Amino acid sequence: MPVVHPFATGRFARWEVVHRFLEQVLKRGDVWFAPMEEIAAHVRTVVDKGLWSPRIDRLPYYAEPVRVR
Repeated sequence: MPVVHPFATGRFARWEVVHRFLEQVLKRGDVWFAPMEEIAAHVRTVVDKGLWSPRIDRLPYYAEPVRVR
């Protein structure tokens, strides 16, 4: 899920690449553009209905202390 902001992307000319990408994605017809609040509500719904279960990563990944020098 990209977050693209003009300040982070640099020159306006680079938006032509983003524009072409979005056109290609929209041609597929099986995409959904939505604000984060709507996406979070959708995820909550499918989790509550038991249709999807998110992967839960337990941190830390390492089995022993990490030594910092």
